[in-house]
Amino acid sequence: MLAIAAIAFWVYVRYVSARAPETGIDPLFIAFETILSALAVGLVLVFIQKIGERYSVEERIRELKDTIESEREELEFRMDDIRRRTENALQLKFGHGLDGIAEDPNELEHIQRLKEGHVYWLNTLFRDAERNMVAILEAVKQGTHVNLLMMSPFSDYAEIRGRYTAPDFSNPASVESNKESYGKQLAASFSFMLTHYEQYERLKQETPGIGELNIRFYDDPAGLPILIVKSGDVMEAYSGFYLNSVSSQMPYIKWSETIGGEAFIKNLEDYFERKWYFAADNGLEDIRERVRAKKPELLDQEVVADIAPT
Repeated sequence: MLAIAAIAFWVYVRYVSARAPETGIDPLFIAFETILSALAVGLVLVFIQKIGERYSVEERIRELKDTIESEREELEFRMDDIRRRTENALQLKFGHGLDGIAEDPNELEHIQRLKEGHVYWLNTLFRDAERNMVAILEAVKQGTHVNLLMMSPFSDYAEIRGRYTAPDFSNPASVESNKESYGKQLAASFSFMLTHYEQYERLKQETPGIGELNIRFYDDPAGLPILIVKSGDVMEAYSGFYLNSVSSQMPYIKWSETIGGEAFIKNLEDYFERKWYFAADNGLEDIRERVRAKKPELLDQEVVADIAPT
């Protein structure tokens, strides 16, 4: 390009020089003037080109930003769709109304907030029978119906449960000690329930129209701890575990009707109803008579206070 420009310039100078006698103008001056004009035109062209390039770059940047934003929105939409479909698939395949894990289950919290609801509570014994029964009576005063199903103090399975909760299961002395302790706690739990049930009977006579408290005791294996709470048309349930620790030290699984748990909660409810049915001969009055005949010391509150569960 430079060679072509030089040749063109040389031809132009020769042409101007040839005409110099006719025009009377110095050829060098004409050449210099031409160079300046060319430079000025060149600068203008370069300036126009740079402006065009600048606007072109900015437009390209805007296009890239729009493209990136569009791709990001599309990616978010696809991720949300994948997440939604995955959650639905898991819910259908594994969910059954699974609504979370309660690391520290507080049954009383659910009972105390009820008014005119229903509670179905299956367990072995109360670790804090005094506090639990007071809360249950308060709920009954608010119109709540409570069905308690606890292990009978005469059940042979109490001894088996005592073995599994022993701190050192391989030490016969530890197992025997825990079996004895578990039996005492079971008996103390029954005694506290009996005392507060007698309060409920007096309350029922003095205040018609309150809720109901029904208690039965089972002799068969423990199964699993269950708490079913009905409030209006909404029902939720909690199920725990009987492993090497007492159920209050184990996590509970929460099940909710609102997320597809109707069938599984109905299964838990059916299990409770069956266990309740087979414990028909082990109502509170029946156990009280057996206690009077075989373990009358459990009716002495001073004795019970010494073996109350911790």
